[in-house]
Amino acid sequence: MIYAMVLKNVVVDIKKAETAPYYPPDIEGNPVSAIETTKETEVGMYYHEETGNFDFEFPEPETEETQLDRIEKQLNKSLDEIRAEGAAAASVNLMAVGAEMTRVMAAAKMDVPATAGTFAEQWDEWTADEKTATAKSLWQYKGVGYQARTEIQKIDVYAPDKATNNYAVRPIPDVNGIYPGMINMDVSIDMKVRDWEDGKVYICYANPITSLQWAPHNVPASFELYEG
Repeated sequence: MIYAMVLKNVVVDIKKAETAPYYPPDIEGNPVSAIETTKETEVGMYYHEETGNFDFEFPEPETEETQLDRIEKQLNKSLDEIRAEGAAAASVNLMAVGAEMTRVMAAAKMDVPATAGTFAEQWDEWTADEKTATAKSLWQYKGVGYQARTEIQKIDVYAPDKATNNYAVRPIPDVNGIYPGMINMDVSIDMKVRDWEDGKVYICYANPITSLQWAPHNVPASFELYEG
């Protein structure tokens, strides 16, 4: 009889024996199983437990979800729930939760998602108080959300709409979830952006953008006209 010695679904050896051979577990304690097979099976093949087949087709590895992935997922979920539910009380609560999550990300020195402007009305108001805006801190100024890219002094000449290299723009969307297009805004897939030149709405269908520098209609590699 022919046996495939299988470790974590991969064939590590082929043995001919009258009874199932025994291999000890690996250094991490993973067992090695003896699976009866045919002469077509080769070392290095993958063993599909659900079908009992051996081949060289390996499943896609599962990527471990990071803290940032979980936070962004919750942010997007909160935004979708706000739009879907439409209840004032629920919206206020969800907005508060979303705003708090963006503040947690900023405190961890992380870039907030391009859509985080949804919660910008609950960020601190930027004022020229001569204090220092820390890197990644969140602000609202003249109806627009901003995230400081670097540490920068809060004085008039360094206001967010003037010190454009120091602040990432996070526009606040309208009730339909459409973001006003602005220079230096980040854009992620499925964001709907109103072009500041032709006034039309475009959706980002590919190639997310960091710090938009051209009107959406001039970036066909990322935007297409929104027909919704």
